[in-house]
Amino acid sequence: MLLALAAGFLRFVDHVSDQDTEFGRSVDGVVALTGGAERIAAALALLDEGRARRLLITGVHPNTSEADLIRQTGHRELFICCVDIDKRALNTVGNAREVSRWAQSHGYSSLLVVTSGYHMPRAMLELERFAPRVQLIAHPVFSDTARPDTWMSNFAVARLLLAEYVKFLGASLRGLISPRPLE
Repeated sequence: MLLALAAGFLRFVDHVSDQDTEFGRSVDGVVALTGGAERIAAALALLDEGRARRLLITGVHPNTSEADLIRQTGHRELFICCVDIDKRALNTVGNAREVSRWAQSHGYSSLLVVTSGYHMPRAMLELERFAPRVQLIAHPVFSDTARPDTWMSNFAVARLLLAEYVKFLGASLRGLISPRPLE
């Protein structure tokens, strides 16, 4: 059993390391799962390029205002016309629930999903459960401080990837037990 978990972890790390950032494709919407400034910046860049009609930033801290986000990003015009902010989601499952609601309310059938590379496998798993009829296209972002290819020499990255792997296993098990989430 331990050998299978170790092999699964190595496969998980390999998958995270080999993810490519998607380029060139237009979709209905972009969703950014919060957790790092680079996620919001990447999502706003996609919106600014005209790759989607709207952006949902999900999982925003309740005390963070739209004005705070505008000040941090400098994209006032985009926020006014095309950005929605979700403050209800408290975790990845909540993100998936809110993304599903948002896509359905706008009639969207294709989304670019922006989150950290290490978080993308679990995020996509949860999003696919909640929005099975929406085409989800991964757009992972990688910070210099959490590059998955450094995990063998960087204890903090190894710990981060191991924690995310355990969460991914939990999400996979949850999907097996309850393939369709209860609303």
